[in-house]
Amino acid sequence: MKTNRLIITAILIISGGFLVNLTAQEALKAVVQKCESMDNVTVSVIRRKITKEKRETEKRETMENKVKTVVINVSFKNNEELKKEILAAFEKDKNQADQEMMSKENGKVRSLNYRFGETSYIYLEGTDGNVSLSVRGGISIPVF
Repeated sequence: MKTNRLIITAILIISGGFLVNLTAQEALKAVVQKCESMDNVTVSVIRRKITKEKRETEKRETMENKVKTVVINVSFKNNEELKKEILAAFEKDKNQADQEMMSKENGKVRSLNYRFGETSYIYLEGTDGNVSLSVRGGISIPVF
């Protein structure tokens, strides 16, 4: 009886951790998607195509071609509302991040770097008002 409870508890803990990873970075994903359709915001995307041959060498089960987004860069200048929204998204997803790095200058956030598994979200703000948000890693954000 105790063994069954222990097994069930272990399964719940493991599945709970998996579900937290699925819901992590939701606010950041949403703000990146919003930026794609905004005026005066530059978005660039780098994708990597995983071909059938590459999958065979990596011993993957499915053999169809797949595209994996590797890098998304969003940049803009002088948009305080969008900057506040991005910083709020970082704050909202903060507790789910595996790693967090922050740099402040004169009490103002200049850079943030949150890591969620293989995916990193990097925020940089220059002294001239330029803001850049980069997403790097295995990203499941539909773009364009």
